[in-house]
Order: sequence, then C-alpha cells, then structure tokens
Amino acid sequence: CVARGDADGIRFSTRPDTITPNALTIIGQYPVTTIELGVQSLDDRVLALSQRGHDAACVTKAASMVKAAGYTLGLQMMTGLPGDTPAGALQTAEKMVAMAPDMVRIYPTLVLAGSLLARRWRRGAYTPERLETAVDLVSRLFLVFTAAGIRVIRMGLQADETLAAKGTVLAGPYHPAFGERVYAHVFYR
Repeated sequence: CVARGDADGIRFSTRPDTITPNALTIIGQYPVTTIELGVQSLDDRVLALSQRGHDAACVTKAASMVKAAGYTLGLQMMTGLPGDTPAGALQTAEKMVAMAPDMVRIYPTLVLAGSLLARRWRRGAYTPERLETAVDLVSRLFLVFTAAGIRVIRMGLQADETLAAKGTVLAGPYHPAFGERVYAHVFYR
C-alpha cells in the first residue's frame, strides 16, 4: 500500500514496555510513521491495580525513544481504571502534555465480558464510571490537551458490531457517540 502510494505510512499501537532500541531498529526497516503507546495512566498505583505490566517511568522512557527515533508519537489514556480518580486522570493528562505527544486518544474504561475486570465488577470490587461523569471528565481532559496544542483524535471506543453485540459491554460509560457527547458538553460549558 505504501509503496504504491495508497497510504503515507504505517501507524500502530503498542505497549510502552515493547519499545526497545532493538524493536525500533526492526521497525525502522518498514514505512512506519506513527507509534501510539497504550499509556492508560501515569499513576504507578493505578497501573499496578490494573495489572498493566509497566510503570510510569517505562512510559516516559518509551515516549522519549519514539520521539528521538523520529516517529509521530501518540499516547492513549484511560479514565475510570481501578484506583483512579478524576484528579489522578487530570494529573496523568498534565504528565502526558509534558511528553509533548503529537496526538492523544482518551478511552473511558468499560467492563467487557470475559475480562478480569468483569470478574472484579461482578464481585463488587470495581465500580465503573457513570456516563455523565465520564463525559464531564473527558471534557476536562480534552481541554487540557487542546490548550497545549495537542490533537485529541478519539474519545471513547469506536462503535462497531462486536462492541454493540448484546452481552459484550457489561458496564461502564459506553455510548456509540461518546466523542460527540464530549464535544456537546464542552460547547455547553
């Protein structure tokens, strides 16, 4: 596709702990232009409770390596993770701004069937955000990023047949037009 001119380059998402000098050398052999890191949070406690397998220092190092290698950097964060708070999410956003990504995505945490989080939710050990709370928080995060000149390229999961299938999303602030709700909320405020 890239060689034919059908696309400008390859974009992919990965975990921060997969970014190593060797991995970047291998990636450099392909027409990759953008690397997005699944950050989720920059609070080590939240990352540990969510069993993400990396810490905030790993994210900072990976982001720096991606930028130094000349790639466009995207960062993806989540709200409503176990142990997180709106204040914690805002702190994560400020720390992400300091990393100067080219773009961000913001995803509210959803409880999906078959996940560890679903088991926690069923036991009463996890309470997801309410839709209104998530829209308000993501609106605030959107303003933090845009004030810093960072594009927010997605808010909420892409609605598709799999996600919309009955029994897939068990709980959490899912809405097929979540991003539009955020824009409306920002406009209203």
